Amino acid sequence: MRTNFLLLLFLITGVHNIIGQSKTNDKNNYISLNLVSPTFSYSPRWTLGYHYVLNERYILGTELGMGSYGTSVNFAADGDWIDNKYFSIEFSPELKYIFNSKSKTKKFIAIELFYIYHRDNLKNEVYRNMSDLKFYKYDSADYQRNKFGLNLNYGLIINFSKNFGLTPKVGLGIKMRDVKFSNIANPIIENNYEESDTFFTSSNDYLTIEGFETNINFNFELQLFFKFN
Repeated sequence: MRTNFLLLLFLITGVHNIIGQSKTNDKNNYISLNLVSPTFSYSPRWTLGYHYVLNERYILGTELGMGSYGTSVNFAADGDWIDNKYFSIEFSPELKYIFNSKSKTKKFIAIELFYIYHRDNLKNEVYRNMSDLKFYKYDSADYQRNKFGLNLNYGLIINFSKNFGLTPKVGLGIKMRDVKFSNIANPIIENNYEESDTFFTSSNDYLTIEGFETNINFNFELQLFFKFN
């Protein structure tokens, strides 16, 4: 966990230094709230962003997200997808390039880096052991996930007024994921579990498959933003 914190601190410091070198008007900058991450996710987080307008073509932004059992407002807690030990953080810097800077609704492409740390205590589930590749049922287990990667996003900056608007965006990229299970209580081999046999694994395989994995990453976000001007 200390290593994860140092990595986040390093990245935040780097972004701050880049921002400090820009001479744009602060009134052009804006903050955002991700409407998807706290609502439509098995690992919900409240994610806030700060977006720094470098010039009429480029916007440098970063998002920080955090989630826990107590802050969950969606189906994850009610449906027992997360335990009271659940905790997750996210850090995702992004550089946008604006195609039509003079238009009210702006179109952009963006390169986004992301990192997610996720821990929980799972109960009465199934996991695939990294050493023998067999599936086991268990009564409870401590779970930890580190995920990082890169997305290429396309989106719109839709202004509803001088201060408010929405930013929908979709993206495709690559993800690297490292999942660990520990303190596994009463593991029993499960011979009837059917694993997804496609390259595009199901949305909750990260709660089942132990070990390191590289795969395609899909991204969809809807951000509500507020401008300072």
